Amino acid sequence: MDGHGRDRPEGLWPVCRSCNGGPVHPLHIAPDLGGPDPTWVCEESGTAVAALGSLADA
Repeated sequence: MDGHGRDRPEGLWPVCRSCNGGPVHPLHIAPDLGGPDPTWVCEESGTAVAALGSLADA
């Protein structure tokens, strides 16, 4: 369960699939859109998961 009481991925998009065993959590874009090289980043670990436009391949 995450800090908001969620234990299921419904309502979160995109859900991080790179972490195992942690709470359900989403990815976010860093830096914000319009910045250089926006990337999908895991909200829990801070790990870059995929470049913007390449999430399906991750």
